[in-house]
Amino acid sequence: MTTTTAGTVRSWSADEGWGVVDLDPVVGGGPSLPAVRDVWAHFSAVVGRDFASLVPGERVTVDWDDVPHPPYGGQASAVTVADGAATGSGTPPPGVSGSSLTIEWDDGSRS
Repeated sequence: MTTTTAGTVRSWSADEGWGVVDLDPVVGGGPSLPAVRDVWAHFSAVVGRDFASLVPGERVTVDWDDVPHPPYGGQASAVTVADGAATGSGTPPPGVSGSSLTIEWDDGSRS
């Protein structure tokens, strides 16, 4: 069963491509909802970012499944930044490697 919950990014390892999201408490959720407080998130679950990365403290919406991923309570299937904005800048967020290449030809032109 997939559940959607708001949360806050606790940690993110850009080098390893994963992090942890602390879920907001579900008020009046009832007994059918599992008592999951945090979920593991892989970079492939990050939605709407040029570079699939999150920033600790960032507010997100998480689609997650109650599957074993010890020591975390569940696993994210989709993580969207709460404001829905994509970075779109082409520049990786802090902690993410990036590179560029400029070739200068003998005639002085560049590409």
